[in-house]
Amino acid sequence: MTQSTHLFTIESHQDRKAFYSQLKEHGIHASDLMNMLAAGNIPDVLYRESEILSALAILSCRNTNSLVVSGNEGVGKSCFVRNLSRYLLQVQSDCHLAEINLVSLSAGNTSAAEMEKKLALATELAARHKVILYLDGTHAFAHENGQPSPGMQVLTALKPYLMTPFRCIISAPCEAMEQLKNDAAYKKRFRFMTLCSLNDTQKKNVILNRFGNTPFIEDALAQSGGESRELHQLIENIDYLQALERVKSRLAFTES
Repeated sequence: MTQSTHLFTIESHQDRKAFYSQLKEHGIHASDLMNMLAAGNIPDVLYRESEILSALAILSCRNTNSLVVSGNEGVGKSCFVRNLSRYLLQVQSDCHLAEINLVSLSAGNTSAAEMEKKLALATELAARHKVILYLDGTHAFAHENGQPSPGMQVLTALKPYLMTPFRCIISAPCEAMEQLKNDAAYKKRFRFMTLCSLNDTQKKNVILNRFGNTPFIEDALAQSGGESRELHQLIENIDYLQALERVKSRLAFTES
């Protein structure tokens, strides 16, 4: 019998339900990125082909097979990682990817021990059900009163579990990635990738691909600061301007 080359296996669809339900029972919200992809809620990314190939290769390694994705605020770290679900299915059809926000692991705990219990459960379930955990740290690394950020508190507490057989993707700002690169536990288990900002032409093409190539979108792009801003900021602002235009078309307010 030929041995399967898949590094991940999901026993059944019911197993995935058990993974999410058990997390929910303990106050941990996780997003099923595969369901989000199937529902059309994960937009494709452009101009990241080499980074996608590199990320998939890292996740397919036998040993150092977890990943930290870094980059400037708004460069598209979360969108990039979520979009990996599209390609993971093509590379390894039984693979599964779930997202947990780092803030949700640190918020509402009465003690550090409670956070550690959540991490122990999440990593144990991920290993049991063969799920890659995406720990989204987009809003978790702001420092308060000189104390370690919630994101770094979680990642510090995570270190004892890095020896367990689960795979993980973390998105973090550049300064947090530098801290992790200098940590022996993370250096052993993780590889590191920095997403560079797209150039002005690339950002414009992404906007036109997502929203359509119309005079309104061209004007909205200029109104949003042109291509000088980070991609996420442009997308958010144009999304608002487009929604505002739809609302105006349905309401007949008379300007005083």
